[in-house]
Amino acid sequence: MASSKEADESRKPVSSDPLIALGPSLFLQVLSSLPFPDLLSTERVSRPWRNVFQTHRMSIWRKACYRSGLETKYIKDMEVIERAAASAPHWAGEPGEEEIISPDDIPDPVNWKGVCKGYVELQRGWKWGRACERWIAPQGGASWRIKLDPEEGTLLSTSCVAETIGRGLHVLDAKTNQPLFVICAVRPWAHLEFAKGFVIFDVGVEDTPFTVQVYRTQAAIQRSSHPPPKEKTAVALSSQSLTHFSWRPNQDDTTPLPRGHLSFYRTIQPPTACIAFRARVDYEGIEGKERAVLATAGDEAIYIWDLDDEKKVEVIQVPQEHRLRTRYVEFDEDFVFICSSYQVFVYRRSSKTLCASFPRRNGPSISTANETVQDATTVREQEPEYRSPSYFTFQPGDAINIPPRRNIITEYPQATFGYVEATLQDPRTTLLPCIAPSESDIIHAWLNGGDTQIFGFSACHYTTKDLFCTSESGILIVVRDYRNVLNGKSVSAENIDSNSIWINLGEPIRLLSTHGEHAVAVTKEQIYVLDTAHLPTLGNDSDSLTPPTTIESGSSPATPIPTPPPTTTTKIRINSILSVNSGGLDLSSCVQMDRSHIYLTYSSQGETNAGGVIDPETGNIRRAPYFAYAGFGVCIKAWEF
Repeated sequence: MASSKEADESRKPVSSDPLIALGPSLFLQVLSSLPFPDLLSTERVSRPWRNVFQTHRMSIWRKACYRSGLETKYIKDMEVIERAAASAPHWAGEPGEEEIISPDDIPDPVNWKGVCKGYVELQRGWKWGRACERWIAPQGGASWRIKLDPEEGTLLSTSCVAETIGRGLHVLDAKTNQPLFVICAVRPWAHLEFAKGFVIFDVGVEDTPFTVQVYRTQAAIQRSSHPPPKEKTAVALSSQSLTHFSWRPNQDDTTPLPRGHLSFYRTIQPPTACIAFRARVDYEGIEGKERAVLATAGDEAIYIWDLDDEKKVEVIQVPQEHRLRTRYVEFDEDFVFICSSYQVFVYRRSSKTLCASFPRRNGPSISTANETVQDATTVREQEPEYRSPSYFTFQPGDAINIPPRRNIITEYPQATFGYVEATLQDPRTTLLPCIAPSESDIIHAWLNGGDTQIFGFSACHYTTKDLFCTSESGILIVVRDYRNVLNGKSVSAENIDSNSIWINLGEPIRLLSTHGEHAVAVTKEQIYVLDTAHLPTLGNDSDSLTPPTTIESGSSPATPIPTPPPTTTTKIRINSILSVNSGGLDLSSCVQMDRSHIYLTYSSQGETNAGGVIDPETGNIRRAPYFAYAGFGVCIKAWEF
């Protein structure tokens, strides 16, 4: 009888419901591998499935955040909130009184589903050109350099005028546009850097060595174990509070600073002449090791200063044969990048030595350059032992409009986006642009054999994995997976070039900014937004280029298009912000990014004088708000994704 019963049970059909067939444990493991859009659909299949989601909602959606790529920093911050809520008592009634609230009725401390949904939508906005635009106008309407303080939610801006109204360093609320604080005596056209509560700008006094001053926010003061300075400088004494009228710059340093206010900390004057400086945070997110640092660079040496501890400084001596005019400096925890007219030099921080320089110097002679930026020279034939960079180009006028989102309720208008597709070219027959060399470049090229193409490198920044370098020649160089390339056994210009993508934007690149996996390049005519997910993966030769898996605009995010076989017609999608014009961009001097915004100094007056921006929905001219025209009309245009 027993065997007959077992046989009957074995003949029972297996349930088609995965929850019943697999059991709750295996079913949860399956859910742990699904992308966010599929999870949304799965949750609505049936009541039992929804009950599983409800019971394990925090675990399911937290894991979805990890899989979607949400920044580790934000996940850790929310997990701290979650742990704090778990350890807090939920019942505040009388002792012995029965708790009448069910644990299921207590709201979750972190809405992981909402967090994941917001992040996925944010990434779609970056990828497919979906943003709203707004205006920020510091007093005087003469913005020059801008920085963001995420801790206090403020925006800092230096000015390009010497007049009483509008001059100095301004701090304002990044959302409401409310002025908070100003240091009036900061010189016009001062460069500005910011790192973890430290604000740095150059003094620029005539006939004095290069000097920068360092100020701190209240958050940086609280983190520091070093005493405040005994004396204030003349620049610091010109500070004014625009929200706390009783505040004075010479008040007791033990009094907490109001939001957005700054206090003088120290002056830095390098031993040798420097022309460029850049701030960052070393070991960001690592408790106990995180520190704000500043790099100052000149022709003779590079100095990396610990901003909090004035006794700590790294010094890298520049070899005599590489002492050129420094145009820009960037650095991470391992490398320092120095931009010159014809190469980017890479120094290793650990050994304090030159690691490599790129691109390969054996390009067309600078004697072929004309007096304009539009000159072009042919890339030399490939040698058997050397592979040229992967070279892409497009026509800037070929931008295809991206339809705006529908049924979006916001107080700000939607920005107009388009996109272009840069196409892989044969490097043996491609014409590369080069710029007219300066006298110093000609002399240096002559001393070094005269076989150098002038790119005019103007800036370099890095994403999570890639290094972006801009040039006045219009070439945007992207070194893919640059840390592995520079840490490889054989580091050379040839090796770096073979792991590089060159994108010819067709005109000089004036500004560059990066954040996460996104980069923004600004020319005189266009703003280009590039997602590194659109970049091809480089192999051992140019024919092995394969574009990553992509999703066409308008298709389901859960249905990726299969990666096509490798071809020599690989394309790179580059989004372009079309709700600008050359008149507005003419005075643009700085671009900044965070995880959800682009901020650009922009001329509202120039935009209007150039005919304005046409709204594609109505066909009418879209004008800046009235406050953006105040002063000189050079304010900040922001795009929120």
